[in-house]
Amino acid sequence: MSIKLERNNTELHYDKYVNKGGMMSYLRSALPLNDPDQLYNYLKNSSVLQEANLTPEHFGIYHPVAERFKGKPEEELLSVITDLIIENENLQRNQS
Repeated sequence: MSIKLERNNTELHYDKYVNKGGMMSYLRSALPLNDPDQLYNYLKNSSVLQEANLTPEHFGIYHPVAERFKGKPEEELLSVITDLIIENENLQRNQS
């Protein structure tokens, strides 16, 4: 099966597992965040959803990072963003 939309684009069907060669199949949601076969990436980049102007979020599927921070207070999110920006600037400075 591949990605399919049904019931006037309100129902999404997709493969929960991917075979990457050999005998083993991997659960898409357990793959690394940067893997194109990871569930969110697989759906986000699918031509089926793009042609229908839909995103995984329309079906309650969020990027794992976004899912982790859903419902957090604004102050906590701002703190995380600040820490990440500082860490990123430090990494960039150390690469020079």
